[in-house]
Amino acid sequence: MGDKEQQIQPKRVFANDVDGYSSKHIAKSPTRDELPQRLLECDVDVYNISESATQQQVEEATGDLTDANTDDPGIMKKITEMVGVPKNYDLSPEEQEEEDRKKEEERKQKLTLEAAERKRRTEASLAEMAVQYEEWQKNLSKVKHQEHKLLEAQSLPLRNYLMKYVMPSLTEAMVECSKIKPEDPADFLAEHLLRSSQQE
Repeated sequence: MGDKEQQIQPKRVFANDVDGYSSKHIAKSPTRDELPQRLLECDVDVYNISESATQQQVEEATGDLTDANTDDPGIMKKITEMVGVPKNYDLSPEEQEEEDRKKEEERKQKLTLEAAERKRRTEASLAEMAVQYEEWQKNLSKVKHQEHKLLEAQSLPLRNYLMKYVMPSLTEAMVECSKIKPEDPADFLAEHLLRSSQQE
């Protein structure tokens, strides 16, 4: 074999014997116009490659497919041993349907989990707000109580002053007013309180 033939020599060779019908069917397969002629001109085929397989360390195996009904597991075993298990990355319609179903279930499950998480967060937030509102109410009640006590404390001196200085004079004026019964009780009380304050 020449240098060009060695360059295109594969690492593994598997030759199948097929019947005449299969050969004609393959020959009639739609290809480019120049491909059949190039195949005829090419003198490098499976068998003359296999002649130098031992020298070039090329793995070789053969199979018999002349019987169309042949189902020989040994052929697939040879191929599997040489090139490994088949790698089919395309899913069958059934597998694709199952994959879509699983994805849809995962999507629904994710949405359910997200909804549950939002509900949990909302409930936790509402519970926290309720606690904060209750605490605010308690603090507000304390503030109001303190304000009331402060107002009472602030009003105490005025109350004491009224009880000590104003109420006695006012009581006396009201008694006199009830006895005299003036035409204008308000003026009478005002004049009586004024005189009492001047005397003091």
